[in-house]
Formats: sequence, C-alpha cells, structure tokens
Amino acid sequence: MNCRSLKLILFFLICLFIGLCLFGYKYKCNNDGERLYKQGMELYNSSKYSDAYYNFKQVKYFSDLYELSLLKAFQSAEKLADKKTAYIKLKELSKYSKDENILPYVLYNEVNYGLELKQITNSTAYKKYKYIYDNFNGNDFAIASAFKM
Repeated sequence: MNCRSLKLILFFLICLFIGLCLFGYKYKCNNDGERLYKQGMELYNSSKYSDAYYNFKQVKYFSDLYELSLLKAFQSAEKLADKKTAYIKLKELSKYSKDENILPYVLYNEVNYGLELKQITNSTAYKKYKYIYDNFNGNDFAIASAFKM
C-alpha cells in the first residue's frame, strides 16, 4: 500500500470513530432527556415548580425533548413568578423553535415579558408584534398582536 491509501484509510477510521461517538452522545442525551423530562413533568404536576424547573433545565440541546423542556422550564419559572428567568427561557426558545404552533406563543410572550422587564423598547416590541401578525396570520397571537401594535 502506498502512503496515500494509508492516509485515506486513517481518515475514514477517524471519521467513523467521530461519527460513532456523536451517535452515542445523542443516544445518551435522548435517554437522559427522557428521564429528566418525565421526572420534571411529575414534579410540575405535583406543583413542585422549582424542582421541575431544575429537571427541565438539565435536558441537553441534543435531546429530542429539548424544545419541550425549554417550554416547560418557562412555564415553571412563570409559576414561580420569576419573570426574568421566564424571559430568558422564552428568548432561548424563540431562537431554537421552528414549530408554527409554539413559535407565535413564545414570541408574543417574549415581547410582553421584555416590555414588562424593560429589556426591549417600544419600537422593538412594535417590530416583533408586526412580525407575529405578518407571519402567523389567523393565529390567536397574531390577532392579539394586531391590538398591541
């Protein structure tokens, strides 16, 4: 074998190793995420919002339940009347979410919390309300945004 063939084989083996490691990490994140989310839901349903928030916060980005965990972390913080933490979770969720059913809810609440906490200006709020109205036409949050503009 020549040197070039050895380099290609070595490159292939390294790529295979990295791929297997990433697959294993995603599998672990999914298993841990399912366990943490389930425990968090049990705690949330038992009105132990602080403990539930902690569980939801532990779900990793690579887990399939990450988006739902962010939403439940927001709702837990909201139940605890921790508006700053709720706003932070909403901002994170609005950057991550692509779901047309969740996104208008998240964006609308993000603007309301941002205004209340004075984290955003009225002009920024207007732009976000307009975005919600323009992109989620017919949705309840789009209709509510029209009244806020």
